[in-house]
Amino acid sequence: MEKFAVAGLRTLCIATARIEPSRWEQLEAEYQRLATITWSCWRHSHRGQAAGGVPATINDLLLAGIRIWVLTGDKLETAINIGYSCRLLQSGMEVRTLTGSGLDDVRSKVAALQSWVGGLEGSSKEPALVVEGEALAWAGRPELRAEFLEVCLQCRTVICCRVSPKQKSDVVRYVREALPTAVTLAIGDGANDVPMIQESHVGVGLKGKEGLQAAAASDYALAQFRFLKKLLFVHGAWSYHRVTIVILFSFYKNLTLYITSFWFAMASGFSGQVMFEKWTQGLYNVFFTGATPFALGIFDRSCSQENCMRYPQLYKENQGSGRYNFKVFALWMLNGVYHSAIIFGCVALALWHGSVFPNGQVSGLYYLGSTVYSLAVVTVALKAGIEHTAWTGLSHLAIWGSVATYFGFVALSANLYPHVGSNFAEVVGFDWALFGSANFWFLVLLAPLLALTRDLAWTAYRRTCAKTLREEVMEMEKLQRDPSSVLLRNTYKRMTETVRLLGRPLFRRKAPVPVSQSFADNIDQMAAGANN
Repeated sequence: MEKFAVAGLRTLCIATARIEPSRWEQLEAEYQRLATITWSCWRHSHRGQAAGGVPATINDLLLAGIRIWVLTGDKLETAINIGYSCRLLQSGMEVRTLTGSGLDDVRSKVAALQSWVGGLEGSSKEPALVVEGEALAWAGRPELRAEFLEVCLQCRTVICCRVSPKQKSDVVRYVREALPTAVTLAIGDGANDVPMIQESHVGVGLKGKEGLQAAAASDYALAQFRFLKKLLFVHGAWSYHRVTIVILFSFYKNLTLYITSFWFAMASGFSGQVMFEKWTQGLYNVFFTGATPFALGIFDRSCSQENCMRYPQLYKENQGSGRYNFKVFALWMLNGVYHSAIIFGCVALALWHGSVFPNGQVSGLYYLGSTVYSLAVVTVALKAGIEHTAWTGLSHLAIWGSVATYFGFVALSANLYPHVGSNFAEVVGFDWALFGSANFWFLVLLAPLLALTRDLAWTAYRRTCAKTLREEVMEMEKLQRDPSSVLLRNTYKRMTETVRLLGRPLFRRKAPVPVSQSFADNIDQMAAGANN
């Protein structure tokens, strides 16, 4: 075996183990019992657990719109059988194979596959391709690679068999070059999968009998393949939602405050005068708004863990860059500039003729700056409240506690002058002047409301008239209702639209429309969940 391994040969070893008759009878009886269950939803769930959850996980990944390619060293027949057993290849697919031993031979077969894939457009059949290792070597050459990838990317499933570790990494690289915006994930359990794992954007290694090489070289290590579902549908979806909102909100809150200095510079003739007290200005991102992005990035989520695992269709909204792209980023930044203009404009109009305090003194520069600063802090906190979707006690503490921290700092700093020297000399007694002013509290109530009117209107429209599937499920969660009906209604709408585009009636009296096995299984699972 060592000599064969050094020569690069794959060796099949057959081993036996003695099992006590009582133990074998127990295992066989349990498996036969599970195999004879008639309800499809229970059969698939229980047998999937007995088989490690691989078929069920692959089926859910397909339902989530994820393209799955299998790169294996097994021979052609074995790879096809494994594809059917793990439900990667299904009865609703038309499977073709690509084999060949020369460039011209493979070129002609790729051209035939192009015609085959084009002929399936508008058909109920989905294309699936099985590629043999030698043919993959010829198809991966520069003069044929583009045509080969064009066929593969139009297939629902691609299986590459009899491939070497180098070929596995090459296939991942081909896809990354052909689709620069796509995100690739490679999962493997052995040392021969390490090049593939390292070539992909996200590498996942399985700890098992094949050793720890794949797990050590990966970004995430899993104990079982079925855990990939939770990694993607729960942690992946939540992390994408949280990272995008943290990035967008962090830039927005800084623009909301510091662009007001630009409006003040225009009003003061670009004199260079600063309207904020230096300590207050420096602590904006540290204390007064520092905890808000953490609340959004730690506690915020889109849907509950149970529904993310139960309905793979929800993952489709996380694919692509719909939540974070140049357009979304630009709109958030323009919104920050807009809020800063509303805040400074309201303060400038209110203090256009000055403000007189009860002791006879009039407002000055730091009164203007502190009012603008206070309105920015309150507006940013309210904006975070609008965007936050999963409130917890710590979320309330982080968001509203930031506002309370700022007002507490104003009161504290105004009374520290006798104890800390001249650092706070310009704000002595300033807390009574600010908090005792009716203009200040009027602006606190008016300016944030004016600034956020557009945000509230857009949020109300989006959550009533333009709800996404995920937002509909979130609404059902708040009402403590089962979202199965929402998923079924959206599935029916997609079926109706697809059939309409194909020019076929949805229902026929003589011959019913064929339904794929994966769709039927998913309907059974959702119906069972609704009954529960």
